[in-house]
Amino acid sequence: MSEPSESAFTTPIHGHLPHTTKEVLVDFASGIVGGCAGVLAGHPLDTIKVRLQSQIGGAPPVAHGTAAVSSTYYKGPVDCAVKIVKGEGVTGLYKGMVSPLVGVAVVNSLLFGVYGSALRHISGSSDSNDIKSIFFAGCVSGSVNALLSCPMELVKIRLQTATNASPTPSSSRSSHSLVNLITHLYRTNGLRAFYRGLGVTIWRETPSYGAYFASYELLCRYFSVNGDVEQNFSSPDGKNEGMLGQTGGLLMAGGIAGVIAWMSTYPLDVIKTRIQSSTSTSKESRSVRYHLKSILRNEGWKTLWAGWATTCVRAFPTNAATFWGVWCVRELFKDDGRS
Repeated sequence: MSEPSESAFTTPIHGHLPHTTKEVLVDFASGIVGGCAGVLAGHPLDTIKVRLQSQIGGAPPVAHGTAAVSSTYYKGPVDCAVKIVKGEGVTGLYKGMVSPLVGVAVVNSLLFGVYGSALRHISGSSDSNDIKSIFFAGCVSGSVNALLSCPMELVKIRLQTATNASPTPSSSRSSHSLVNLITHLYRTNGLRAFYRGLGVTIWRETPSYGAYFASYELLCRYFSVNGDVEQNFSSPDGKNEGMLGQTGGLLMAGGIAGVIAWMSTYPLDVIKTRIQSSTSTSKESRSVRYHLKSILRNEGWKTLWAGWATTCVRAFPTNAATFWGVWCVRELFKDDGRS
């Protein structure tokens, strides 16, 4: 398939490269809307994923070694969902959602903003971007994004892994609320407490966001008309002749790109969950090498892919909704006369 004349990021799929204040503001607004749509679409499955990832030898860390072990052992995604709903109600699936919703405005604005700036810097003044440039721009945005996503995800994971049956101080009912947990963490170790697992978060985010944006670009071209992204997703008469149509093409590209991004660094995400869900103060508990060796020695390599099916199922609607939200906002504020 021949390369299109310009990147999908510079077409109405993502919006033109911002040169005016209005376009920059639309860039930020689209990131906020897309991020919120993604959180709402995928959080229940994210909770299931975190519970499956964090259980050690059959029990979540917060319940390990207590009477809660047998009652909270999750045999798989469906069993996990059923036990959460039975034991904690439907709201149990939405534990920790406030944290990503509150942070999504800043995180997604930063993510798309840094990505656009990095892409312009790498590509120069040209609107023609090859996949290599898009990949590296995505890597840059991912590494910067980790600085915000690390504390946000730590809080989310602590809330998600706190079960009603867990009597340990770190997961007591007093720390089940967002405000109480944040206060507890800050009093325990200041701002450093929120950056537990920062290193592995950077390792996870950097290549995964490169794969995210690059695969989205390739998929947009694949679902377009003869590789012409502009013709496929922004025809003047509003009609679409692409493989799946306008909406279908965007949703498929966003959803598949999300799955690819997650799977590209998934074992690192499992280790990150172990590090951030642990309340141990030992140096070992923060070590990627320690957790990797421990998992391989005691639980086997399959544990590094614990919850992967749930993650894929969640990643598709979450990222489809994210890119669709981004595109809708850009279309809403797009100038009709803009080329």
